[in-house]
Amino acid sequence: MSGNLPLSENPPAKDSEVSLFTVASIFRCWTHPRRADDVAIASTSLAQARKDHGRYHGSSLLATPIITAVLCFVTSSLLVHLGVLFGESFLVQNVQGGRRIQENDRNSRTNGDGVWYQQIANHGYSFNADRGSNVVFFPAYPLLSACVAKVTRLRTSDAMVLVSNVCLLAAFIVMARYLRIRRVSPQADHDYETGNLPCEVETKAHEGTDSFLPPERDYASDWQAWTLVTMAVWPTGLFFRMGYTESLFLLTILLAMYGMLAEWRRWAIALVIGLATGTRSVGIALLLPFVFQLWTSSSGRKQFVGRAAYLLPLSCWGLLGYILYLGLEFDNPLVFATNQHYWVSRPTTEWTEQASALLTLEPFWGTYEPSNLAYWQNFDPGASPLFSLRFADPIFFGAIIVAVTIGWRKEWLTANELLLSLGLLGIPLLLHSYPGAMQSHGRYASIIFPGFLVIGRLITTLPPILAMFAVIASSLWMTVLSSLFAAWHPIY
Repeated sequence: MSGNLPLSENPPAKDSEVSLFTVASIFRCWTHPRRADDVAIASTSLAQARKDHGRYHGSSLLATPIITAVLCFVTSSLLVHLGVLFGESFLVQNVQGGRRIQENDRNSRTNGDGVWYQQIANHGYSFNADRGSNVVFFPAYPLLSACVAKVTRLRTSDAMVLVSNVCLLAAFIVMARYLRIRRVSPQADHDYETGNLPCEVETKAHEGTDSFLPPERDYASDWQAWTLVTMAVWPTGLFFRMGYTESLFLLTILLAMYGMLAEWRRWAIALVIGLATGTRSVGIALLLPFVFQLWTSSSGRKQFVGRAAYLLPLSCWGLLGYILYLGLEFDNPLVFATNQHYWVSRPTTEWTEQASALLTLEPFWGTYEPSNLAYWQNFDPGASPLFSLRFADPIFFGAIIVAVTIGWRKEWLTANELLLSLGLLGIPLLLHSYPGAMQSHGRYASIIFPGFLVIGRLITTLPPILAMFAVIASSLWMTVLSSLFAAWHPIY
């Protein structure tokens, strides 16, 4: 007797047989025999199969990916905060590189953009047409932080850090759930629905013996674990733990993508996407997979247009609300965009020159050319390349581009993940990479989680010793950058 299994979900285990993950796969749970009832799953629809599988086994193994996610969060966050303590205690403070609001509210975890968010939370928005103003920073994160500060009576800076870390923990848990209902590759979904998976459960010849799972199932568990580990130790992931919007934005992205995968009600997905657009302007990238899902789930053009007519405005409620506020407060609803020219690393030029630069990938190689205005040491003089984020920004951003490209070519990513990645990569690349000289692009790359899905899968192909070396090296790099961030060095 044989049956088919979904690749990404863990098999059932007897309570006495569940073991801890091995070191190589970060507490990976070994597979165990399953009940014969589950063979029927192969002949049901995909949605029903997921429900059946959760009913049979969800209670015993549901905690496994969540515990893995929590362990990844705790251990990686500990490294970041140890790095911050080291930077505060032993590194020379780069006072000239920082802007402090009040010395008595100083928090080294709210440096850089965190100062502006703290200013917004404390004093609201301000605008000066002759210089860069805080209107370029979107309101969801500082507003949430201000509310938490008022309720908990914490300092604003401490409330910001609390919000960031709670959102990051939630993001890890949502990511674990996303991985549980996602297949190893889109092709596996098709094979599963048609009952044609190569990963079959075989049984021994004589009656009464339990079934066993082939090595491919172990591979699926490894892939999930390594994806979570990659997300935890990605060097620019340090910003998830600081007074920045990254963790809240990542949480909204994951919730929206999870909602689309789990087939939530469309209005609920739209509300989550709207929150993302109120957190960062690039949140509109979520409209690409959302519109695609609306199109593929509609019976025809008329139904699609009818749904899009109310769901698309609803999914932009955060952005539209901020635009309305700016129009009422400053008589300029688009001031968040027009004020951007003060926030550049080199003078703005004609769009034709910028387009030519993008076509030749000048923002990437210009960072390393001493005669170029975008040369990294112009902004981080005297720093070692190993310890300069300005040096590494194009590398991190390029690494995610390569990962997403691999995922596309090998069909490891779903259409929704590809569309999301296209938006999250394309918007900063087209609008900010040239005038910003790639500044902060390493940070922007940290929220493109489909890249982590591909990197996690690639790691499973490495020898364990190389995989662990990569994790240790990335962890140390993240810790060092955290120390420099805490000492007010240009780690933005």
